[in-house]
Amino acid sequence: MKKTTKLVSLALVLTMTLSIAALSGCGSKKPAKKTHDPVTFQSSVKNELIPHNFVDGKCTLCDETTVFRQDPLSKTPDLLNTECSEKGTVIEITYDTRAYYVEDEAEFSDRIPEGGVNVTKTAYVYLPYGYDEKDSSTKYNVMYLLHGSGLNEGYWLRQGTYANETGVYTGGFGTQNILDALMKDGTAEKTIIVTPSLYASLETLPDSYHRVTDKVTGEQFDIHNNNYNVIYSYWKELKNDLMPYIAENFNTYAASGSPADLIAARDHQAYCGLSLGGMTSYGSVATHCIDYISYIGTFSGGPFQKSVHELAEMYKANCGDYKLNYWYATAGTAEGGAEGINTFVQVRDEFGLQFGSDIKNGDSGEYVVVNGTAHNYATWITALYNVMHVFFKK
Repeated sequence: MKKTTKLVSLALVLTMTLSIAALSGCGSKKPAKKTHDPVTFQSSVKNELIPHNFVDGKCTLCDETTVFRQDPLSKTPDLLNTECSEKGTVIEITYDTRAYYVEDEAEFSDRIPEGGVNVTKTAYVYLPYGYDEKDSSTKYNVMYLLHGSGLNEGYWLRQGTYANETGVYTGGFGTQNILDALMKDGTAEKTIIVTPSLYASLETLPDSYHRVTDKVTGEQFDIHNNNYNVIYSYWKELKNDLMPYIAENFNTYAASGSPADLIAARDHQAYCGLSLGGMTSYGSVATHCIDYISYIGTFSGGPFQKSVHELAEMYKANCGDYKLNYWYATAGTAEGGAEGINTFVQVRDEFGLQFGSDIKNGDSGEYVVVNGTAHNYATWITALYNVMHVFFKK
């Protein structure tokens, strides 16, 4: 009898406790957790496909966090203007290659010399602070960083030597300062940055043409500056000529410039490009170079003439045994940045990416819209700053 009484008393106490808790909860319900599905970019705040809005690493629309910044570096100009106490060096190189995009043009098919259209090209190379060419035991990552239409190899590291634009946030101003600072504090891995040109010649002609001259035969080819077929041919120069040259002449992870050694070093090789260079990331790098390159940055550029599915099929046919470590894509809000989400969701599905910035958790891609920027350097330097936080971290 006593045992039964105790059980009844305990039940009454539990009932009263739960009732009090329920009453106290009335009117103080916790707000629903904000969500922003990284898979679909669907937000509970706005019922539409939108990017995360990261401010100081926190999305204002959900509870996601990131290592990327979405406000442009131009809002904190000291990062661009302040010279680092540990400055890298920039040198000029020349290397032999071919004008592959000229060779691929049907209109020139009966004029191409037997050995191809041979040219010598210039590129700039950023070497991190402390780089010693005699210290072959210290290895460096390599990033190939391309320009956009109408620009060339001087854009990023020579502050727009060949650019038509002028101004603080155009023409590559501050690129070296950013690289120096990120490598000094350890945010970025020690990386050699190579800035080549998509074009084979600087010889300008009327009506937006340029002339390419074969250095062996003297044969001349006039090609329109807006001939975007260059984006589908550039992989040949990258893999056949430029990457082997860099491997043979600098202290990189590739033991030599052979295909086998460049493949073995793929986790230490990256490509980024802006505008036309961003289009090249789709047309050449993603389709033919993922065996050599495991990091891609696409700054204000998208597929051209071919669908993401077509490009992915080319990737699977040419180097589908290799997976990307990370693909970062971006655009500024003033250039319709949010419109690229649909494209990059397709990229995720076709190339097998996992969105997010937590590379230790297997994240391998992200699409970031830079707040208040346009098709200009303010977007692209912010993108470069962001990719250096995750590239070569696997």
